[in-house]
Amino acid sequence: MRAKTQTVTYVPLLVLAAFLATASVISWQVTSPNMSFEPSPDTRVLLLNNVVVPESDLLYVSDRPIISMEAVVRHLDPSAHWDETTSTAVFTTKDRVVQMPTASLTAYVNEKPVELSVPTSIIDGRPYVPLDFLGQLMHLSVRLVEGRVLVVDKPGTPVLEATSISTSYVRKQPSQKSPITAYLPEGTKVRVLSETRGYYHVLEPRGNLGFVPKQALEISGMYTTEESPKATLRAWSPMGDKVVLVWEHVVSKNPDTSSIAHMGAVNVVSPTWFSIADTAGSVVSRADLSYVRWAKSRGYRVWGLVENGFDPERTRAVLRDLSVRQHVIRQLLVYAELFQLDGINLDFENMYMEDRDYYTQFLRELVPLAKEAGLVVSVDVTFKSNSPTWSLCYDRAALAQVADYIIVMGYDQFSGSGGRSGPVSSLGWVRAGLRAMLAEVPAEKLVLGIPLYTRLWKEDSQGGKASSKALGMRQVQELLSAKSLSPMPDESGLKYVEYVENGDRYRLWIEDSDSVTARTRMVWEYGLAGIAAWRRGFETPEIWEVIERTLDRNRKSGR
Repeated sequence: MRAKTQTVTYVPLLVLAAFLATASVISWQVTSPNMSFEPSPDTRVLLLNNVVVPESDLLYVSDRPIISMEAVVRHLDPSAHWDETTSTAVFTTKDRVVQMPTASLTAYVNEKPVELSVPTSIIDGRPYVPLDFLGQLMHLSVRLVEGRVLVVDKPGTPVLEATSISTSYVRKQPSQKSPITAYLPEGTKVRVLSETRGYYHVLEPRGNLGFVPKQALEISGMYTTEESPKATLRAWSPMGDKVVLVWEHVVSKNPDTSSIAHMGAVNVVSPTWFSIADTAGSVVSRADLSYVRWAKSRGYRVWGLVENGFDPERTRAVLRDLSVRQHVIRQLLVYAELFQLDGINLDFENMYMEDRDYYTQFLRELVPLAKEAGLVVSVDVTFKSNSPTWSLCYDRAALAQVADYIIVMGYDQFSGSGGRSGPVSSLGWVRAGLRAMLAEVPAEKLVLGIPLYTRLWKEDSQGGKASSKALGMRQVQELLSAKSLSPMPDESGLKYVEYVENGDRYRLWIEDSDSVTARTRMVWEYGLAGIAAWRRGFETPEIWEVIERTLDRNRKSGR
């Protein structure tokens, strides 16, 4: 009995020992590091701004590197543009437009030819551009590490460096079970690309990319690659004051300038002279050199307005074709020189939402050449709304990066053809619109467009849609006097009056010196670049004095 009891106790101990031994082996296998060595493949790798890009994004032609347009857009220049129609890569900076046609050793910088070492190419259906030329254009830092890793950095790229504090390993993946790709002696400096799961992704001096435990490295410093030279071309500004622009509405005949009175604080006139007439991009001109001479003799600068006919189909045909965009730009530059213009005001409205990026590209291609010609470029946009063709067609933030000024048309809150009566522009609506605009457009570039007209609304007795007609300020005064009407303040911030005639109700939200004063004050309240008034001829003479006095009073008060 005693021996049997000892045997029964000993067998479970053997089983337990065997289990512990097996568990120890399994634990060692799970926790022990992988010491196998797997050298990095002998292929060239492209590192763009600390990001390893796919191998297919870097190719070589005649031993010269070419880079895919996809990689350029993703990592170097989001505004780089590939034109499908002409198979041309287009790059724009503040002072240059670069066109690189496929299969040509000639590129064009501001339309002047420049020779390339290798051409822009289409390989397996993907466009590639020569990195050598791109590096010069963008002031890139380009270096080849040990013949394996091509490191390309934009100016100002932050570079984080670390030093190994003990001998360590570079692994293929951020795990100790991953194979070793390189040994890292103590004191080796590496470039840190990113951090993940307790590892740093690094580039070590022999051109190996991989992962090193964070505890094996000590951050030793950070520097930024050399900044590129800044373009010195600046927008005209009126001697530190505000832009005060008035549009001159020219349908067919230019005004008799001898009848135009002094316009107070106005420093820019913008006549509606140029129209894109067809899908080929023909620009029709109504410009008048005598008007320009008159304006400059009065101290006004002249920004010729260019409009798209408010035709979305015509606009699409123009914007989506590089050669047509170029044709439009060349004509505008010729007209600007011929008529001694100081600037160009783009007034493209009623465009397809899907064409908004093409409109931005058109501006990117226009502005550097306009700058070269000494021209200011301003762009008219609407307040933000849900309308695809009247609001969502503008990428306001992108336009503001390129243009000198963005002019927001602070009207029509209630469209003349909308069928519903209301103010042209209530003050609360303008304030809300400005706050939304300033989220995307710097205040120092934003000009507030103000109305000098009022809409007389007619609501017929049969309950049909309301109709309207625009009245100038003098016409409104005459109407009020003729009907002995006394306007009262309204929740819109404007004066309001209504009357009934032949069973129909007529309604007016009035623009006058008080409303203009309130709008002009917003320039200082929001730190805007100025105001733009639509249009000359709607105002009463004192309006220019009101603007001048309001701007001057707020300037002196420090607002």
